[in-house]
Amino acid sequence: MVLSASRYPDFLPQEFDIEYDPASKTVVLDYQLPAPEDLPRLKAVKYVPARREFEEQLISESQLMKLYDEVLYQIVLRTVHELFEADMILAVDVVAINGIVTAINKKTGRPVTACVLSLRTSRAEFDELNLSAVEPKDCFKLLKGVGSSKLHGLSAV
Repeated sequence: MVLSASRYPDFLPQEFDIEYDPASKTVVLDYQLPAPEDLPRLKAVKYVPARREFEEQLISESQLMKLYDEVLYQIVLRTVHELFEADMILAVDVVAINGIVTAINKKTGRPVTACVLSLRTSRAEFDELNLSAVEPKDCFKLLKGVGSSKLHGLSAV
């Protein structure tokens, strides 16, 4: 219920498979993350009076890829936070999350599904963080998350 109630922009999928192991108090979550092409590219729109039309400015490919990586790290950290925060009876000690992306492989033109990042963290470890002040990628690495250096490359982990 917690993840279903979480609000995201329409272009971000909210699909996941979740399992709970009561013996180890562990939640394992396979979370569908957006593909690079799902993110909006529009940077600005300006009106050109001489032509009486609007002109769109898009972010560059390198800006898009940097933004994409940042968004994925933020989604993973936010999701872990939401799961721990909603657990009022302390039934969860560990959250393991796998970030799954389905996208078009630019080399083959065919769809590919890959787990591009994975994180397993304990409540005690996560509670030590001040999420409002962290750099998402650095925080992910501190928690010993696994992912390629460039998530937009869609390399499986």
